[in-house]
Amino acid sequence: MNNRKRNSVLIVDDERASISALNNILNHDYTIYASSNGQDAIETAEEFLPDIILLDVLMPDMDGYDVICALKKSANTCDIPVIIITGLGNIDDEEKGLALGAADYITKPFHPVIVKLRVQNHLKLVERLRQQAFMTRISQNFLTDTYTESLYTDTLSMVGEFMNLASALLYSYNEDNKTFICQNEWLNPECNFKTRIGDVIVLNENSNNAINYLLSADNKNMYLRSSDPLLTDSIKFGGKFSNNFITTPVFIKGRLSAILVFFMENIKWNWSSSEIDLAVLVTSIFSGVFERDAMERQYSMVENSPNIVLYISSDASIEYVNPAALTVTGYTKPELITQGLGAIFSDSTLDDIKEKYIPASMRGESVLFETELIRKDGAKRILMISLIPVGKNNFGFITRDLTEIRELEAGLIASKEHAEYLSRAKSEFLSRMSHEMRTPMNAIMGLLQIADIQGVPENMKDHLKKMNGAAHSLLHLIDDVLDFSDMEYDVFKLSESVFNFNVMIRDVLLAADDKASQKKQLINCSIDPEIPISVIGDEKRLKQVIKNILGNAVKYSPEEGDICFNACIVGADNKTITVRFEVTDNGIGISKEQHDKLFSMFEQGDGSINREYSGIGIGLALSKRIIEMMGGDIIVESEPGKGTKFYFTCIFKKVK
Repeated sequence: MNNRKRNSVLIVDDERASISALNNILNHDYTIYASSNGQDAIETAEEFLPDIILLDVLMPDMDGYDVICALKKSANTCDIPVIIITGLGNIDDEEKGLALGAADYITKPFHPVIVKLRVQNHLKLVERLRQQAFMTRISQNFLTDTYTESLYTDTLSMVGEFMNLASALLYSYNEDNKTFICQNEWLNPECNFKTRIGDVIVLNENSNNAINYLLSADNKNMYLRSSDPLLTDSIKFGGKFSNNFITTPVFIKGRLSAILVFFMENIKWNWSSSEIDLAVLVTSIFSGVFERDAMERQYSMVENSPNIVLYISSDASIEYVNPAALTVTGYTKPELITQGLGAIFSDSTLDDIKEKYIPASMRGESVLFETELIRKDGAKRILMISLIPVGKNNFGFITRDLTEIRELEAGLIASKEHAEYLSRAKSEFLSRMSHEMRTPMNAIMGLLQIADIQGVPENMKDHLKKMNGAAHSLLHLIDDVLDFSDMEYDVFKLSESVFNFNVMIRDVLLAADDKASQKKQLINCSIDPEIPISVIGDEKRLKQVIKNILGNAVKYSPEEGDICFNACIVGADNKTITVRFEVTDNGIGISKEQHDKLFSMFEQGDGSINREYSGIGIGLALSKRIIEMMGGDIIVESEPGKGTKFYFTCIFKKVK
C-alpha cells in the first residue's frame, strides 16, 4: 500500500509544546505526523502526502513562508491545503501566508473547538473536490472509444488507487445457475495477491437472501459489509480477501447483473460514509455502462453521469444534453437545444466559450474554467467546466457543481473576519480599560506614599502597609494586561541596555522574599560566579519574568515551604552568553494535562470558579513570550503533590 493515510495531518512547529497541544486536540480523529523544522516538513509531506498541513511561521533556518513556497512548487504537495499557525493574531504573518497560497490560519493559543472545526471544514472541502475531480476523470474515461472491458479494468484501477484499496473486483452474475464469476480486477501490487479472474462463487440459500435483499424495491442503492449477517456465511472469497470489504450491486433495468467488491487490507478500518457513497456512485456508473441493449457505451455513461454533460458544436450550439443537465437547469431538453447556451450562461460567458475556450480546445489545449450557471427559475449555480473534443467538430461539456463548496468557503471567510473583529474589540477594550485604571491607581499610590511620609498612628501602620502591597499588586496586574494588549497589536518590544546582573538578582529576590516571609518560606539561591557582572539585555522584562515565576512558587507553596532559585551559564561564544534559570518549589504541583494550559492567556492549572488561588492567568503566558523574544525557551516539570520546577534560558550580549 502507498504511504498516504486517510484523515492525516502534518504539524510543523519548532516548539514541542505546540506540537503536543495540537496532537492532543487532533490525534483521536486523525493520523498525526510532526516535524520540527522546514526541511523535514517538506520531506515528510512528500513521503506521506498528508491531507492537511498545520504550519508555524516563525522557525529557525527555514521559516514557514519558505516551506509554503516549496510545497506549492512540488506536483505531489501543491494541492495539500496549508493552515498557518500564528502567534497572538499577527495580521502581517496571516496576510503573507495567505498570499503565498495558505488556505487558512489558526492563532496561538490554540482553542480545541476552533482547531477541530477548521481542520474538519478544510478536509471536507478537500474530500469533495477530490471526489468530484475523480468522478469527472471517470466520466472522461468513458467518453473515449476504448473497448469497454478495458474501461472496466482501468476504472477499477482508478478506484483502487484513489481509495487506497487492497483490491477491487467485478463479478458478473449468472441468474440461471445462481453464480458469480470474476471478470475484471485490480489488485494492489504491494499486496502480492493472486489473480481472481475466472473465480466462481456458487450461491447458497443464505446468498440468495442477500441477493433478494439488494433487489428489494427500497434498496436499489444498498451495499453490504463483509461483517453483515447476510454475507458472513454466504459469499467466501478466501485468503486475505475475506478480511474487510463492502459489496455493491450493479443493476440493469431492475435486474441484478453484477457486483463490485471493494477490499481494504486493514481489517480494523471503518469505512467512512464518503467512501461508501463513492463506491455506490461508481457502481451506479457501471450500471449505466452495462445497459448496452438500450444505448451505446459512451451515451450510457453520459446519461447516467451525476454531472451535467452537454455536446456542443464548434459554433456553440447544443446538440445533446444528459438527464442531469435537465434536473440542474430546470429546462426541458427541447428548450435547451432550441435556446442554446445563452439560456443558462451570461452573455460574457457565452462570448468566452465561443472566442476563447472552443478555439483553445480545437488547438489541443486543456480547457478548464469556472463560471456561473443560471437556472430557469433564476437561481444560480457555480460550475467547474471541462471542455474536451468529442469527434471531429464536437465538444463535450463535463461539469462539477462547486456551489456548496463556494458557500462553505464564503462561510469560512465570514467566520474568519468575525473572529478578527472580536479579537480586535477584545484587545482594544483591555487596552482602554487598563489605561483608565492606571490613572486612579497612580493617584492612590501617591497618596499612600504621602501618608507614609507624613506619618500615621501606630495602629494604622499595618493597614497602610497592606494597602500599599495591594495597590502594587493591582498595578502589576494592570501592567500585565497592558503588555498583553501590546502583544496583541504586535507593538511589544524589548529594550536592551547594559545592566548589573547581580543587582538585578538582588532586587528580584528582595521583592520575592518579602512575600515569602509572610508564609515563613525560605528561598535558597545559587548564582554561577562565571556569569559576568554586567551584561546587555532587557533588565526590566527579565525582572518581570523572574518575579512572575518566583511569585507563583511562593503562592502555590505551603507555609514554611522551600523554594530554590538557581542561575548558571549553559552556553557562550565571542558575543553572547546563554544563562539558564531554575525555580523549584515543593508546592501543590501540576498535572501533565494542565502543562500546556499554563502558557495560554487567562488559563490556570485550576480553572474552576472557586479555585483556592487568585490570579487571571496572564503572567506565565507573558513570561513565555518575553523569554522567546530573548532567544530562549521555558519548560515545566511537575506532578500533583510533588512540587514544580520551571527552567528557562535567555541569551545576553557581552559587554565589550
